[in-house]
Amino acid sequence: MGVIFMKWILLFYLFALSVTSGIGYFLKKKKDLGTEKITFVVLLTVNILFFLIFCGCYFLDYKNFTPIVNENRFLEKEKEEKEEKINQIYLEEKRLEDEIVFLDNRIQELREKKSNLNSEIKTLKKEYNALYKELQDTPLYRIDDFPTFDQKKDYPNGCESISLYLLLKYHGTNVTPKQIVNALKKGNAPYTLHGVKYGGNPEIEFVGDPMSKDGYGVFENPIIDVANQFKSGIVKATGKTLDEILELVKQGKPVQVWASSYNRTPTKCNTWKYKESGETITWYCNFHSLVVIGATSSKVIVSDPLTGTFVNYDKKKFEYAYDFYGRRAIYYE
Repeated sequence: MGVIFMKWILLFYLFALSVTSGIGYFLKKKKDLGTEKITFVVLLTVNILFFLIFCGCYFLDYKNFTPIVNENRFLEKEKEEKEEKINQIYLEEKRLEDEIVFLDNRIQELREKKSNLNSEIKTLKKEYNALYKELQDTPLYRIDDFPTFDQKKDYPNGCESISLYLLLKYHGTNVTPKQIVNALKKGNAPYTLHGVKYGGNPEIEFVGDPMSKDGYGVFENPIIDVANQFKSGIVKATGKTLDEILELVKQGKPVQVWASSYNRTPTKCNTWKYKESGETITWYCNFHSLVVIGATSSKVIVSDPLTGTFVNYDKKKFEYAYDFYGRRAIYYE
């Protein structure tokens, strides 16, 4: 605003100067010296006055304009600095975008490596499991040339007699399963009389018939009696821990034990009274007898009449059933 005002003052000054000069020239033509002097003084005063006004306006305009100039310079400098910052931000953004692209590529590479590693881990796990299973099933010791026999066809509940048959056969005794079954003392299978259930005593006799699917079983004492009829020297090892039994096997002595069928958990399934003594007999299902012939690090190797083969049973489960049925065992020296 000051600059515009100053320009108008300058134009007005030039106009006044022109007018006064014109008047002076006119008076000069009239040759009126007195008037000319007065006019000259007036014009000079006016010119001086306008010059002072002009200088004052210029000074005021300069005084007001200088901060604006300085502010403009400051703003220009600030603008340049901000533009520089913006350029730096753009450069940083470009750098970050490049880094993101690099990281995305790296992530993809790592995912592919992870996939490959997972595949390798699965393969190694399979190999480990196979080796572990092979180790678990590798015998620490085992009695060779021990026989097997499948009881299911002719002796569905004759596991005790067949296990004794296997022991006798291993020790060179010429005997048949039929001879052993015939020599075994037998008692009644459970029956009801006057509302009371009676049956045999497995400590004394076989309960029922070993050749019948309805037969039950017998404990070690009646089997020992039969064993001595065909070969003397049978040893009763009842009460020994499974580890003690396995130590005998390690010495090359197969041991007939009482445990459970297919390594199942024993379950209570029947009770009756033994008529001769009045005692109560409790019977547990899955009752079974078989011959221990070896061991691995975690399993017991047996000749199992129920399968007619050699089977590796989990040692802990086998031990539970063996303990449950009273740690009953017999063997030949």
